[in-house]
Amino acid sequence: MALPGRRRASDDTGPYRVRSRRPDRADTVTLALEPTTGPCPAFPPGQFTMIYARGVGEIPISISGRGRTGTLVHTIRAVGAVSDALCRARPGDLVGVRGPYGTAFDVPGAGGLDVVVAAGGLGLAPLRTVVRELIAHRSRYGRISVIAGTRTPMTLLYPRELTRWRETHGIDVQVIVDHPDHVWRGPIGLVTRLIDRIVFEPRRTAAFVCGPEDMMRAVADELVARGPRPADHAVPRAHHEMRSRPVRALPARPAAAVPGRARGRLRAGRPPARRTGAVMGTRKSISEPRPRGSASRPRLAVWKFASCDGCQLTLLDCEDELLSLAAEVEIAYFLEASSAAGPGPYDLSLVEGSITTPEDAERIRHVRRVSRRLVTIGACATAGGVQALRDFADVREFASVVYARPEYIATLATSTPISANVPVDFELRGCPIDKRQLMEVVTAFLTGRRPVVPSHSVCVECKIRGNVCVLVAHGTPCLGPVTQAGCGALCPAFNRGCYGCFGPADTANSRALSTKLRILGMSDPELVRVYRTFNATEEQFIQAAEEAAGEAPGEAGG
Repeated sequence: MALPGRRRASDDTGPYRVRSRRPDRADTVTLALEPTTGPCPAFPPGQFTMIYARGVGEIPISISGRGRTGTLVHTIRAVGAVSDALCRARPGDLVGVRGPYGTAFDVPGAGGLDVVVAAGGLGLAPLRTVVRELIAHRSRYGRISVIAGTRTPMTLLYPRELTRWRETHGIDVQVIVDHPDHVWRGPIGLVTRLIDRIVFEPRRTAAFVCGPEDMMRAVADELVARGPRPADHAVPRAHHEMRSRPVRALPARPAAAVPGRARGRLRAGRPPARRTGAVMGTRKSISEPRPRGSASRPRLAVWKFASCDGCQLTLLDCEDELLSLAAEVEIAYFLEASSAAGPGPYDLSLVEGSITTPEDAERIRHVRRVSRRLVTIGACATAGGVQALRDFADVREFASVVYARPEYIATLATSTPISANVPVDFELRGCPIDKRQLMEVVTAFLTGRRPVVPSHSVCVECKIRGNVCVLVAHGTPCLGPVTQAGCGALCPAFNRGCYGCFGPADTANSRALSTKLRILGMSDPELVRVYRTFNATEEQFIQAAEEAAGEAPGEAGG
């Protein structure tokens, strides 16, 4: 199979017919899909397509091969509503296919090198296209080794093809299982045990790794340990950070975000960071590495302004991760957790809440002065919060209705985000924030790297989770198409529309969504209320609300 050129994928969903269906195991099938019109699209190894099950929804599935009759081959495990519907498809059924999409494995870049292909569970499916490409141009590569781990002998994918790779093409194929049956005579345990069984030259080796995150980290560690010096690769959330590292990996867990795929060369570098809970070993951090328990650990402060305390509670809810964090940093100021209030300066300040009083405005300037890095957390701090609805009315009228003596109330006419008052190093959205994203941001700033937080919409999370689209299938108003991911598509999973808690996505097209919501029967006043909630002062939502209200830009307000 020759490596085809890159193809620009179309956003149009094309009808494909199921040409063949092969059960691989109890919950997994391999489908060969042929287009009903035109030729089968070209794809380099590692790309994926978006497959639509009629009346259910759409999910991303890695391409696991090309059939002899011009079909796209996909191996699918039933883990949700959409994947279950696809696994039940029969020859002759129609499905929708978009793509291919994604960054491919750089197989040609491994020319002249030994190649190690390491797969865990369903991770063998996308790596199958890599091995087929290596076989198609066998003379370009050195030794080729394939190591695969699976739960039981009966869950191993492509057993006949693995035998053919070994016997016909001279590839060193090794398989290990977690739970053997009564006839299994091979190795038992983790896939990393197979690395000692294969032969490769670390200085001249390319590795392609796909599987669960823990497996990828472990394989990367073992591969690099075979070299003269360890390389810098072990970081949390491997499907994001490992992209720019020597060993690049692709997770295969069902609920993972759609990752890029890439390949890297094993090479010498700095010692790997070792995982110690949520906080990794430091490299270049916001402060020099400090010994555990010393008084010179990085100092963390957590501040509250106008808010409900929900985002601070999210930090407290981290539990085990917070214990690991406390072992690595000095929590100098966090009144939600302790009455102890250590003076500044602070290496990192987390700020919750908006600025609503003159005292707030002065206090946030002090926080900025004593903080080396300042990160705002939650919708109140990043967009003014629900209290910013005062920006679109007369706050004095509110005060006169709520308070018996409104003259005693000293408040500003607006509720503004922290960034409107002082420079901010990073904004973490959400109402409340996601604790995994919070720990990612804290870890990133303590270790001196850029936080990896998704910027795509909730729709992507819905597709990955296998949710039926409530907007399309049920006609339920939903802000998912314009809202940044972060909640795991929580509300749509319970057949409720997204409320926009995480603010607008980078490429939010609120005008198109407003048109759709009007078709569903939503009035313009209702549209205004939809966009003016937790993140009412975000520019995209301001424009959408003003258009619905028929106001000129900047006209709203008291």
